[in-house]
Amino acid sequence: MRETGAFKKQAPSPSISLEKAVEEEPVSFGGQRREFKHFKKKRKPVDVTELKKTLEESLNKNNNEDT
Repeated sequence: MRETGAFKKQAPSPSISLEKAVEEEPVSFGGQRREFKHFKKKRKPVDVTELKKTLEESLNKNNNEDT
């Protein structure tokens, strides 16, 4: 019978003792994090006082229309 694809027999994995596992350093699976500063979008400056004023006017207008 021919062994192909999912039916292929795998070699048994090597056994490891608990003592040996404790002695070795832990394995990091996270990898290194890269900094992508050049990909960040530049934000437009916002005048917060003007924004607050506009929002208050809009909310007051909507509240007056509801009553």
